Amino acid sequence: MRNRDSYKFIFLYIIIKIKNMSDMDQGTPINNIEENDTELVQSILQEMKSKENDQQMQQMQQHQQMPQYDDDDDDDDVDDYEMENNHMMYEEKPMPLVEKILNELKDPLIVIICFVLFNLPMLDKFAAKFIPMAYHNGNISLIGLMMKAVTVGLLFYGVKVLLN
Repeated sequence: MRNRDSYKFIFLYIIIKIKNMSDMDQGTPINNIEENDTELVQSILQEMKSKENDQQMQQMQQHQQMPQYDDDDDDDDVDDYEMENNHMMYEEKPMPLVEKILNELKDPLIVIICFVLFNLPMLDKFAAKFIPMAYHNGNISLIGLMMKAVTVGLLFYGVKVLLN
């Protein structure tokens, strides 16, 4: 805010100087110009200070009017209560051993199935007919290998999302 007021002051001072220069052309004595400038500058400075003081007073009044709450203790109590309830709601019940093993083996089983399916000779022959650039002299090329890898990765991701 002060920065903007100082720009106003400089702007007004320049206007006064320009006005006084035009008055000089009409024969105004130099002594009168300096006295008028000093008085005008002083009045502008006083006005700026009074506006600044008014703004500070308004800010202080607004700050005093805002209610001050010390609710740190209340927030801690509420947070503790919520944590206890959430813990009780989401407390995991012991899973049977078979279910634990299936959950742990889910991802490796998906990878094994994708690997076997995509390495079947029948799939290679089918792909060689529709994507000739993936095979060279009946063997899979680097492009074909990359295409297979991307397809297996996408299939793995899709199955994993569906199962979870």
